Amino acid sequence: MISGEYLVLAGAVALAIPVRYGQSLQVRALPYGYPGIEWEARENGKTWFSARLEFNQQPPETVFSDNTGPVAQTLCRILNKALQMNSRFIDTGRFYQVITNANFSLEWGLGSSSTLISNLAWWANTDPYQLLFQTLGGSGYDIACARSNSPISYRYNGPDKQPTVRPVPFNPPFASHLHYVYSGKKQSTAGSIASFNASKVDAEQVHGISEITGKMAETKSLKEFRELILEHESITGRILKKTPVQQLHFNDFDGVVKSLGAWGGDFLLAASDMPPETVREYFQGKGYHIIIPHNEMILPEKNSKR
Repeated sequence: MISGEYLVLAGAVALAIPVRYGQSLQVRALPYGYPGIEWEARENGKTWFSARLEFNQQPPETVFSDNTGPVAQTLCRILNKALQMNSRFIDTGRFYQVITNANFSLEWGLGSSSTLISNLAWWANTDPYQLLFQTLGGSGYDIACARSNSPISYRYNGPDKQPTVRPVPFNPPFASHLHYVYSGKKQSTAGSIASFNASKVDAEQVHGISEITGKMAETKSLKEFRELILEHESITGRILKKTPVQQLHFNDFDGVVKSLGAWGGDFLLAASDMPPETVREYFQGKGYHIIIPHNEMILPEKNSKR
């Protein structure tokens, strides 16, 4: 999400860009085994989670696990909601093998939960937004990104309505001057959402962020884009009662730095006139070693599969 973090929950229009990193879901229904699912989750091909999930075959059919860890229990909660939405997508008398694989570090916060929800909704033939809203919560912008091949503007219309999603032509001539810097820690989206009170945001602030989003999507000027970032950070900082990240850590940077997503973690957006190698040297000197150029982060539009 380039613009609109936090305030998207209050109805502000956000600018969001699908990234080339993603997560796959493979499902095999096998003629043997216990009635249930053998679930394996991988990160860059290496298993980080596995669980045995079993079916309660008495109506209403449900999925349960002896694994009491938060990942297994959250997975069961999502699957059970999907079963409530479409009870026919699983035959609870059969055995399934399910493998997910994320081709990025899960610590990056690039949407492992949203891509899982999106993939499960494809499998279950259900509405991915309602599956998200009724389980993990959030604005749903990342679901839209998981299903889009181009940048989008996104408006959250509440948990009982479909969001407004529109493609936008965000392909600025200054793309080579945009860089994504990993902060070194993952921020809890759920925790950030819980701490944000959308009802305390006034209509003028929502309108201001929406206007910034529209200008960010259309501007051809790096100077204007940088000014919009500063204005966005100022508005959001006042609402959150937090100091923008540039003032905290990057006051000497020749350019602007913006928080992306939940403040305090995940990726930062750096926009600067400096050559890319100089930007990289600056952040590496500060102890930030993952710096991804804009064109290496975004999903190429010709690639239609997530």
